[in-house]
Amino acid sequence: MELDIYQLIQCMHSIRRRKQLKKNIVKSICFVTIFVLILLVLSNIFKPKNNLKEYGMHYPKANGILGERENSIDIVVIGDSESYRAIIPMKLWKDYGFTTYLCGTPEQSLSVSYSFLKKALKKQSPKIVILEVDNFYIDSKLVDPVKSLIYEVFPIIEYHNRWKSLNNDDLFKKVKYTGIEDMKGYEYSTDVEPIDETEYMSYTEDEEAVEDLNVMYFKLINEYCNKHNAKLILVCAPQTEDWNYARHNAVDKLAKEANVDFIDMNVIDEIDIDWDTETSDGGVHVNYKGGKKATKYLGDYLKNLNILDDHREDEEYKSWNNALKKFKKLTDDDKLGM
Repeated sequence: MELDIYQLIQCMHSIRRRKQLKKNIVKSICFVTIFVLILLVLSNIFKPKNNLKEYGMHYPKANGILGERENSIDIVVIGDSESYRAIIPMKLWKDYGFTTYLCGTPEQSLSVSYSFLKKALKKQSPKIVILEVDNFYIDSKLVDPVKSLIYEVFPIIEYHNRWKSLNNDDLFKKVKYTGIEDMKGYEYSTDVEPIDETEYMSYTEDEEAVEDLNVMYFKLINEYCNKHNAKLILVCAPQTEDWNYARHNAVDKLAKEANVDFIDMNVIDEIDIDWDTETSDGGVHVNYKGGKKATKYLGDYLKNLNILDDHREDEEYKSWNNALKKFKKLTDDDKLGM
């Protein structure tokens, strides 16, 4: 009899523990649910309602693509600062009628390039995606894809500092991107800082390995382009600071393995950058004069692919002709020739 009573007491304690455990689980689920809902509500408030700088948008030049007309961009460019200093969208428009947008940002890692690509292709269906490969040698982190996903789902995490500038628009307006960049992400510079660097591409058969995480991101970018019927082209802009033949060899090997085109402008004699007059900062980037040479070669290459249309006479693209007029006025290209 005593044993039965003892067992009964133990059973009652066990039932209480299970009930308490269930209560704790329910409380935890409720807490997490409420917390997530609060984050979602605050994210809707803190997320910039426009892609203009005054709305708190990070990198408004690169994010200017969000304001472009849907499915109007032929070429999306991703990468670090070399991408938006060497490629001139208005020259590609003037000479070939191709619409190009540069989504490059300073020291953009491949994980960030991947995020920009996905963002750009939500509204655009480019036939060409250009990845500037200098960022193959910018360190990525394992946490980067997780961070990108968190920023996408909970923008408040990325834009938490906007609390100082919140206004009624943030509370009641829907997201509407109206910011359009006439330069299409390009950074214009006529500065000259020469460099005596003629041996930076000395031939070698050595390879400077690309870290595994960056190889993974390259493959993800390539797969995403294939999924969206966009041809991926790897491009290395002219530069002496961070590029050499060992890096060329490693990226060339990756490109061949993935069956992807690779244009290394540092080994193409036809481009012929004058490092005395065509770099703005001692070989790190080309200036406008150097950029025109690089863009001319790239434009001819893209034209010869025979997959892009010339939109210069298309009424739907008249805003590009208006942007070109402004660009010519800025650069004085009507007098100097573009």
